[in-house]
Amino acid sequence: PVESYLADLSFLNDVKSLAEAIKSKHEKLDVLINNAGIFKTSAPITKGGFDVRFMVNTISPYLLSKLLA
Repeated sequence: PVESYLADLSFLNDVKSLAEAIKSKHEKLDVLINNAGIFKTSAPITKGGFDVRFMVNTISPYLLSKLLA
């Protein structure tokens, strides 16, 4: 079965919570489709002071993959 999860990848705490939710339900993953991206936004800087595009397109997918490895 296919499952989906929802998280705001512009916040690292949400990425960590997402990884915990997935790990609590699954011992291992066969496939991870880690696809998110921002091209245009009205709020280009996160509350933490990071560029939202870099956070969502690069940092969060990397962190999620590392946390689930």
